[in-house]
Amino acid sequence: MVRALDFDVKSDATYRYRVRIVVANPNFNIESVAPGVDIKSKEIEGPWSEVTPEVDVPADVSTYILGKSAPGADPSGAKVDFQVVKWSPDDGLTVGRNYEQAPGQIIGDKQTAFVPNEKKDNLVPKAYDFTSHQVLADAVGGNRPAADLQTLGVSKFDAPALALVVRPDGMLVVRDQASDTTNGKRDEMKEIYEQIKKEVAPGKKKSSSSLDPMSGFGGMGMGMGIGMGGPR
Repeated sequence: MVRALDFDVKSDATYRYRVRIVVANPNFNIESVAPGVDIKSKEIEGPWSEVTPEVDVPADVSTYILGKSAPGADPSGAKVDFQVVKWSPDDGLTVGRNYEQAPGQIIGDKQTAFVPNEKKDNLVPKAYDFTSHQVLADAVGGNRPAADLQTLGVSKFDAPALALVVRPDGMLVVRDQASDTTNGKRDEMKEIYEQIKKEVAPGKKKSSSSLDPMSGFGGMGMGMGIGMGGPR
């Protein structure tokens, strides 16, 4: 088995890899070998492997669209619910918060998140910068009239939201609720959080003020503002 580590990856990028084995030639400059044996090459190179599947390196601050805001909370119908996930190099934790954003606004800001303390026996608030430096340009989706379905007694349907986002480099990116809410990385974050809960000493009573912000984290059973540890 050969294990290779890439220490030069960039955040918010996708990579594919292939490898080959290179070994020292034991017959290098040795004359007393069978005819035809390579004695001139200092190293012997094996064949290239097949190219790996794509490997995504998430951004230090990633955004996921959860859907259009509820009509009661947003009569204009323009606001969008986002989940912003940040990896913090200071403590190695991944933390997240939910935001309601309108077109023209920068997604995310500076907020606190609840993470385990040093003793891992309680959750404590800690300040993090969730600013994504991405601007919500426009969004569609949410509750829509369904004239074609009215004969079936259905007057509306909830269309998955699509958000047009401007990245810091000026590139336009479409965030799709249908793919973001089933994103494998988000599922992985849930598993990481479950592990964090096990590390926090069981049986210690948390104050109600500490638990209030932990109200769903995007509908995945995760607390909003919860810290999730583990490698990126």
